[in-house]
Amino acid sequence: MAQRRGLLQNRPALIAAVVFCSVEAVTSWASVARPTPFPRELVYVFGLMVSIFVTASVAFRSPFVGDRIVFGAAATVFVLSSATLLPSHTLSTLRIIKALVSLSWTIAAAATAVLLTRSLQRPSSN
Repeated sequence: MAQRRGLLQNRPALIAAVVFCSVEAVTSWASVARPTPFPRELVYVFGLMVSIFVTASVAFRSPFVGDRIVFGAAATVFVLSSATLLPSHTLSTLRIIKALVSLSWTIAAAATAVLLTRSLQRPSSN
C-alpha cells in the first residue's frame, strides 16, 4: 500500500498556494484600516461554511505537517470571517478580527514559502 502524500507535497499545488496565500496576506493587511463585515447573503454564508469544512478536514486528515499548518490557518481565516456575520460589532472589534485574519494569511504564506524553499533544495519526485 502506497503511503499517502500531503496536498502541498505536490510542487505545482505548493506554488499555487504560495501565490494565493501571499496575495491574500498583502491584500488583507492593506484593508485592516477599513474593515467590512462578511456579506450576509445566503450564498456567501453557505460558501463560507463549506470552506470551513473543507479546509478543516484537510488540516485534520493530512499526514503532512505542512498541510496541517497551511490549511489550519485557512480554516482559522474562514472561522474568523464567519464571526463578522454576527450583528453588533464595533469598528474596533472588526479591526481586531481583520488583523487576526491578516495574521493567519501571513502565517500560511510564510509556511508555504518555507515548504517551497525546502522542496526546491531537493530534486522533484513528481
